[in-house]
Parts: sequence; C-alpha cells; structure tokens
Amino acid sequence: MTDNQTDLIERFSAKYQHGQTELCQEIELNVFGCVYGATSWTNRVEADNVAKKFGLRPDTRLLDVGAGTGWPSIYWAEQTGCKSVCIDLPQEGLQVLRARAEKDGVSNNVITACANGAALPFGHGGFDAVFHSDVFC
Repeated sequence: MTDNQTDLIERFSAKYQHGQTELCQEIELNVFGCVYGATSWTNRVEADNVAKKFGLRPDTRLLDVGAGTGWPSIYWAEQTGCKSVCIDLPQEGLQVLRARAEKDGVSNNVITACANGAALPFGHGGFDAVFHSDVFC
C-alpha cells in the first residue's frame, strides 16, 4: 500500500468519528429524518423505496457493500426483519455499525465483515439482494 493510499484511508476513517458528534447527528436528523452517524446520502424515503423494491422480509438475505455505519441496513433489519451482511474496509465504521445494531436490538440480523467489495469473500448465490450507496465516491 502506498503512502497516499494509507493517508486516504486514515482521513476517510476519521469521518466516522466526526459523524458521532452532536452537531453532525443533529444535522443528520434534520436532513435524513434519522441518526445513524451515516456517511451515506440515502434518505429515509429512498431507504423505504429500496426495501419495497427489494421485497425485504425476514427470509431475505441482503449484502450491503460499503455499509459504513449501517444505514440503511440496520433500519431495514428493524423494519422488515431481513438478515444483512454489512461489509466495508474501515474498522471504525463497522464498530459504529455493531454498536448501533446492538442498541436497536437487531444484532442477530446484522453481521459485519471487513471486506472489499471488489473481491467479495462469498460464494455465488448467497444473497437475495445486494445494496450499495455512495461506495464509489
């Protein structure tokens, strides 16, 4: 890994800490209607539309690529009972995600894995739906 890549990862990882501040969470609540410490621009209406289009329900297995802090997968697990596997590279986002899933009582429905979306560590056919938002930015 180059010094530039390491620097980029460190700066991106720090964004998860910023998302936990009171000011950022107030902004998130006012803009998106919920607070997950998110780095995504998916709002609640869009998340509800995606859940409907995917037909999320308790027997649905969802892969969330670049899940960050877990929005909207945690929300979907809570609303629909779906099972989500949330992958991302920065451990900081996954730590926030796990704590939030526990707080919301859906930790049995939400699994995290440090993984790269370009080299998925899963076999073919393991998921009913795949979601990503703002991953390629």
